Amino acid sequence: MLVRLMIGESLREQDFAVIEAANAEEALTVLASATPIDLVLTDIQMPGTTNGIGLAHNIRRDYPHLKIVLTSAYAVSADERGAADAFIRKPFNLTEVMRQIRALIGV
Repeated sequence: MLVRLMIGESLREQDFAVIEAANAEEALTVLASATPIDLVLTDIQMPGTTNGIGLAHNIRRDYPHLKIVLTSAYAVSADERGAADAFIRKPFNLTEVMRQIRALIGV
């Protein structure tokens, strides 16, 4: 949760609108609302019954236009990385996270 709060605050400081979700189920609820979303940044390991890779697969199926960034401190296979547009290994540099996000959404 601390990492989520830190990244959320850093993105807000860069004038991004940020919606935080505690787990995949909450993220999917937000995505199903009328709220415009450009990108989902998710850790592979998170609370709940669906991990970040499962979330990424759900997003690809239902919201193919969304960009997805996966992050993890653990080794990730090429297949798992393929579920997303980008993978950032933890611990990460916030400047690199911002660069990746800007590149993916074209700002």
